[in-house]
Amino acid sequence: MADETTTTTEQGEDLVNTIKDLKATTVARDKYDKDISQLQAERKRLLDIIKSGGEDDSEDSKSIDELRKSLSTSNITNLDFVKNALSLRSKVLETDGGYDIFEAQGHKVDRQLVDGERVANFLQDCVDKADGNSEVFTALMSSNLKDRK
Repeated sequence: MADETTTTTEQGEDLVNTIKDLKATTVARDKYDKDISQLQAERKRLLDIIKSGGEDDSEDSKSIDELRKSLSTSNITNLDFVKNALSLRSKVLETDGGYDIFEAQGHKVDRQLVDGERVANFLQDCVDKADGNSEVFTALMSSNLKDRK
């Protein structure tokens, strides 16, 4: 009888340990379903990119209209504004056949004073040096701007 009690106790402990292991290594069904749906959405997005022949660049995935709207937001840092402006410039150059938003348009524009590529390179250099810090970006940009009279 003592052997049966010991065996039953050992089986009970084994069962408790097995349940603990299962709880530790399994995922709740709702979390699993949520993760699966997110993975399926990501898979679909990537397949659409492959089908269209495009590249996956999340920063560039915004449309021109979304980028324009982001520039008119009042709660935006200088750094974010310039990043969005640079992205918008790239998108417009790709889609509108060479129109540079950093260059003034018109027949009376002095071309020596306006160079969109130079402006874009300067801003991108400030963004790169700031390394995500908006205050550093503003200081870099301000220290390198010169007033023309």
